[in-house]
Amino acid sequence: MSITTGQNALINHFLGMSPSEGVVLPNDRGLPAPPPRYVVQVTAGSQQTLDFDGQVDARPEIVIRVDVDADTGVSQSQAMVDALVSRFAVNTKIGDVLISQPAFPQGPLSANGVYSIPVIIRGRYCFTTTP
Repeated sequence: MSITTGQNALINHFLGMSPSEGVVLPNDRGLPAPPPRYVVQVTAGSQQTLDFDGQVDARPEIVIRVDVDADTGVSQSQAMVDALVSRFAVNTKIGDVLISQPAFPQGPLSANGVYSIPVIIRGRYCFTTTP
């Protein structure tokens, strides 16, 4: 196990939403789906060994960016963000991963005709490594 296991659990939980909008996953090849879309990005997160028995405290983290056409802007993006935030409510259990903090929408970005809102999703889980 590793922090990557937790990140994959978060991504799979998101995909369970079955969004009607396009989805761009990490390492997708080819052209991205046009807006409206969710763009999944894996961030560093953290993990730390807690004791000599190999107990590890992992904090997986992903960012899912909500992209819409700049002309559509706030109304469509807010509905998509709300759906995402409700999917990752605090204390939601995803396998061994616990959503430890509310999903956190960041300030909007606008460039090249696309209006984007990044949403940070953080979890926590513990596992034991074998020496």
